[in-house]
Amino acid sequence: MAVLYNDSAYGKGLAGEIKTRLAAAGAKVAVDIMVKEGQSTFPTEVPKVIAAAPDAIFYAGYEIETPYLREALVTKGFKAPMVASDGAFLSVTIDESNGTAEGMYISSFAPSPKNIASASWIEAYQAVESRNPDTYSVNGYVAMSVLLDAARKANSQDWQKIADALRGNTFKTIIGDLKYQPTGDLVDAKIWMYQVQNSEFTQVDWGN
Repeated sequence: MAVLYNDSAYGKGLAGEIKTRLAAAGAKVAVDIMVKEGQSTFPTEVPKVIAAAPDAIFYAGYEIETPYLREALVTKGFKAPMVASDGAFLSVTIDESNGTAEGMYISSFAPSPKNIASASWIEAYQAVESRNPDTYSVNGYVAMSVLLDAARKANSQDWQKIADALRGNTFKTIIGDLKYQPTGDLVDAKIWMYQVQNSEFTQVDWGN
């Protein structure tokens, strides 16, 4: 696999984790390339990827690089699967790719609203936001609902009591029960995968 990443703490950290997991799985990193955050042209990087002939590519970065990297690769004939990280899970990744995003995989911290929300939830969302729920709508809704529930359980608006309630309880949400570690990180955090199909993010059902 080719592993590319931007030079942010996010990009470098995620790429490091990916490379560790690949090594543990016995997979080879065919090429390892760091780009600049916000970079939009890849005159030296794309030839290196193509020369390495990887079976797939993983990119750890943001929507401000991903569509341009994708376009540059596809334009040069790169056909292997490409996976981009959740930092690129925004509509601009599709919109700015000049039609080349089709088939690309992207990770996310939330499932598609279409897959988990009821019709009444979607209607209520539309009434408040005057638009359809989009890529991070579920995340925002779940975060606020958990915060409010923690304040109720703490019976206080004091931040420390709310933080203690967050770490000491299980919260029922539309994406399942959530529980937090003492560090504040989620217990059993989940990742969902999407593929660009017909110029839209479509949640991947690995059971099919």
